[in-house]
Amino acid sequence: MLLSWKNVFELIGISIDSVCPATNLAMGRAVHGKKPIGEMQYREIIENVHANGFALKINTVVNAHNADEDLNSFIEWAQPGRWKIFKALPIDGQNDRSRSDWMITDEQFEAFIQRHAHTQARLKYAIVEDNEAMTGTYMMVDPAGRFYDNVEHAYTYSRPILEVGVEAALCDIRIDPARYQERGGDYAWS
Repeated sequence: MLLSWKNVFELIGISIDSVCPATNLAMGRAVHGKKPIGEMQYREIIENVHANGFALKINTVVNAHNADEDLNSFIEWAQPGRWKIFKALPIDGQNDRSRSDWMITDEQFEAFIQRHAHTQARLKYAIVEDNEAMTGTYMMVDPAGRFYDNVEHAYTYSRPILEVGVEAALCDIRIDPARYQERGGDYAWS
């Protein structure tokens, strides 16, 4: 019996910070750093997600390159079940050298949010997260199979999950369950 992907995945998340190829290239959102994805490619991907019955989540990180863009018509067309809008988050040891190239002010972030308020109101789940909301409320897994957090504005890694098990690896990181709930981290996908 063949395994159906629909039985394995409920939701597909896509990071879309811009639908403009030049902006994506400037942000480093490009295949091998050279070939950016544009609106038509994103539309094709999203059409496939919807056609195959998956829920769609879009993440947008607002930064100096895309802070003045208008994604309203694209997001309304895409109809994600969840749209998360993040303010670019500085992480010590990860993006120190290029911070001045992409950091934005609270006012720039708020202007982006206000520009998209109508679209946010039309979606079931449109979530805005500033740096405070993101810090200490995410548990992530890196390519080496370790959990990591960002509590100290830097990444803290667990021991490898496959070596020590999930419970032991979770003991190596910090996440605030109350703040996770406050930011709407626990929700029904569909």
